[in-house]
Amino acid sequence: MSNMKMGQKAVLLSCVVFPGVGHIYLNHYVRGLLFLSLTALPTIYFFVELSTHMIKVMAIAESPTTMDFVEHYKQVMTETLAIFKRNDMLLAKAIMLVLWGLATWDAYRLSEEKS
Repeated sequence: MSNMKMGQKAVLLSCVVFPGVGHIYLNHYVRGLLFLSLTALPTIYFFVELSTHMIKVMAIAESPTTMDFVEHYKQVMTETLAIFKRNDMLLAKAIMLVLWGLATWDAYRLSEEKS
């Protein structure tokens, strides 16, 4: 990996690690921190909401019930999948994906300008 071009490393860092890391690697600190912070907000929101919802689902899963196993399993799975259909969660995922793509493309563009 030591022979990998600086631009390829920047794109890989922004794509695989987190948006903005490639910019910081290319010494574009302000832009990198901007991408980091803008992407971190919906990412944190998504995972906080997901963990809160999963705690509720675990409470349902562990609660004593008079339902048979299959019905109880259906209820738990329905509650589990409900979080991914909420509009706020869909919006958070969309913002994360768009920012991730923009950061990767921008890191590529900046690396091409440098070379």
